[in-house]
Amino acid sequence: MPNEQMVVEMIEISSNGVAVVERTVMERLVQSGITEERALQHLRDGWVRVDDEPVTDPSHPAEPPTRVDFRMIAEPYGDDRHT
Repeated sequence: MPNEQMVVEMIEISSNGVAVVERTVMERLVQSGITEERALQHLRDGWVRVDDEPVTDPSHPAEPPTRVDFRMIAEPYGDDRHT
């Protein structure tokens, strides 16, 4: 399987020409301690919500204090995590 690297930040240019980096749902998921592969699986399978709305796009903005929830896949106790 080829090793793929995903860009997880969106960059916008503000009106004064300064680059503004926006955190994404992928970045928040990986920050919570799961791998990028697992995060993509959660997103593909519809297990991720941002402020209670389903999200499948890894580049979807998720700047704190936005709440990112995901349900663990195949975990023994059905654990939920919140980032």
